[in-house]
Amino acid sequence: MSSGSPFGPFGSSFAFGSPKSSSFAFGSSFASPKSSFASFPSGPFQDPQGEIIWKEAISEISKRLYSFLSQGWYQVTEAEIIQGMTEGRIPLGFSSQPLWPKAHDQFCQLPDKMRDKEKQLQEAKEEETFLTEQIKNLQEKLKNVSQTRICLQSQITPWEKFREEKLTSFIETTAVYAAAEEKLNHSLDIHLENSSVDELIALDDSELMTFRNIPQPPKISILFNGAGLSHRSIKKLSSVGGEEFSEYEASELAQDYDLSFQEKLMVTELKIMFLENRVPAGIADHKEKCALCSAVTPQEVAYFLQEHEKEFDFNLLEKYDIDGRMFLGLTSRDVRKYFADSSISAKNLISAVSYAKKQHHKD
Repeated sequence: MSSGSPFGPFGSSFAFGSPKSSSFAFGSSFASPKSSFASFPSGPFQDPQGEIIWKEAISEISKRLYSFLSQGWYQVTEAEIIQGMTEGRIPLGFSSQPLWPKAHDQFCQLPDKMRDKEKQLQEAKEEETFLTEQIKNLQEKLKNVSQTRICLQSQITPWEKFREEKLTSFIETTAVYAAAEEKLNHSLDIHLENSSVDELIALDDSELMTFRNIPQPPKISILFNGAGLSHRSIKKLSSVGGEEFSEYEASELAQDYDLSFQEKLMVTELKIMFLENRVPAGIADHKEKCALCSAVTPQEVAYFLQEHEKEFDFNLLEKYDIDGRMFLGLTSRDVRKYFADSSISAKNLISAVSYAKKQHHKD
């Protein structure tokens, strides 16, 4: 016998003989095969989280026998087993009710009994993986939705304040202004249908009834305002009537009345409009047909020139806030004076302006 065996005088190799090959009388201590496993001692088989599941599958094994196995008494020779059973170290039952055959059968059947649990475990793992991925996707979606909500909230907050404090008054005010604008434009349109721009009166002219109570013509300041001139510049031009406007060159008018470069372009475009026999009432129709005049921002003018593959200094369009109608008012002199610092030659800039004007006339 080996003194190194964990079972004292028992060896370390296991040879389990037939449970019916021998009969042994065991003392007076006998445990029922149906004893509960609730109080079994801990040992090599114990798994605190899953032990209860597989224990149910071998619940018919004697508590006494299982207690023995739980202490690690299982790697021994048949001779040592017989000796251990004889000495009472290893439990045994009577021939009519043996312990070990049932234990052997129970452990052999255990894999089949646990197969459903293993299948359920695999299914649970797969579902867990699927749900984890779903949660991950939902969390990412939630993050994006939250960012969108925060962005929208920052945009909507000023609107909510505006709606509460100013919207109603703005609606009422714009309605009144729209009616006044319509009235002034109607008077200007009626006048230009029957008369010329020469007969428009200056802003400073008194509004007196003419002979036979015929109202005076509209003031030319309405025309200046519609073209985009500032209030300050319109005041500068308050003495200018229709005749003087028609006789003046746009550049001379801008110089004599100290108008800005942008406003000089606006005045030039007004003169071009009347030279082409167009009137303010037809501006919208003309813009629908003319790609240049329909460009209402410097970016749109740049798109027009790029589409036609014309080289131009687009930064200057932004600098002077030149839209399509103002671009139409550019002259060679303007290019050389105001675009002198451009990296693009004056020749190429003037060529692009000339090309754009030709496209305007085609439309």
